[in-house]
Amino acid sequence: MNITPTDIARFEAAFDRGEHEECWPWKKATQYGYGRLRIDGKVRKATRVAYLLHYGELPDDKFVCHSCDNPSCVNPHHLWLGTPKENQHDAQLKRRKPVIRNRGKKNANSVLNDLDVEIVLYLIFRGYGDKQIAARLSVSKTTIANIRADRAWVHLPRPVEVITRSRSAAPEVEWENRDGATADSI
Repeated sequence: MNITPTDIARFEAAFDRGEHEECWPWKKATQYGYGRLRIDGKVRKATRVAYLLHYGELPDDKFVCHSCDNPSCVNPHHLWLGTPKENQHDAQLKRRKPVIRNRGKKNANSVLNDLDVEIVLYLIFRGYGDKQIAARLSVSKTTIANIRADRAWVHLPRPVEVITRSRSAAPEVEWENRDGATADSI
């Protein structure tokens, strides 16, 4: 970002500077409560400009987060860098975002139960594809892919074998799901 002295003057005129511990609210254009400013031909978030001007560097892969939880605040002493995950965690700790506690079968939207997911993990271990598993359990391929990638049903333990063993090394184990289907009937 190329910031000129004129840009700095426009930035400084767009908020009310207060004491070190106070919020400095943005007075100009906002989007979702966050200040906006055109710099170097692009519309930028005022918090990112504030952080850059005060601290001198700003990685593209980091969010500028607020310790004060005031989106219009541009006080650099209230700003910190974090990953999207850290920002979400901060929001949950401060009760700005709900913590989802209904995991797995306790979630009213869940189609699968713990046993189904154990079967999915077994089939993944045996080398079955997401499409085959999804068709048998009447769920989307994305659901199976999320289980495979540990983005869903992460509260269930994952056998080490699912991750480390290859299809050819899989043991010959017979199993049956709640509908009486076996691995070979898929």
